[in-house]
Amino acid sequence: MKPIKFLTLLICALLFSISSVNAQDQEVVKNLTAKQKEMLQAQKELLKEQREVFKATLTKEQLAILNDKTISREQKQKNLVASLTESQKELLARNRDAIQMGKENFKATISDEQRQRLQLQIGAMNGSNNQKELRETVIERRKGRNRNN
Repeated sequence: MKPIKFLTLLICALLFSISSVNAQDQEVVKNLTAKQKEMLQAQKELLKEQREVFKATLTKEQLAILNDKTISREQKQKNLVASLTESQKELLARNRDAIQMGKENFKATISDEQRQRLQLQIGAMNGSNNQKELRETVIERRKGRNRNN
C-alpha cells in the first residue's frame, strides 16, 4: 500500500507543480524577482528532465500497463507500482527529494509581502482562500471520478 501512496504523491506533486506554474505564470510571475523567475524555470526544466529519464526506464510491460484503456487510472497506478524495479523506485525517490528541495529553496527566497500576494492570487485562481475547502473540493472530485470509472 505504501508504494501506491508514494507514486500517487509523486505524480500529484509533479502535476501540481507543473500545472500551477503554467497556469499561474501570467499573474504570479509579475511579483517575482529575476532570480526567483530563474529558479522556477530551472525547476520546471528539472521536472521535464526527470520525467523523461523515468519514462526511458519503463519496460514494454510497464508501458502496456499505462496504455491499457480497459482498467481504471487507480488500477494502472497499482499495477505500475507493483511492477517497478528497485532502481526505478530509487529514481522516483530522488526525483521527489529534488522537487521538495526546489520548493524549499524557492520558499526561502520569498518575502512576506510576496507570500501574501501569492496566497491571494493563488486563492483567487482556485476560487478559494480556504485551504481546507480546496482540499475537500479535490477529494470530492476524485470520488466523482472513481464512481465514473
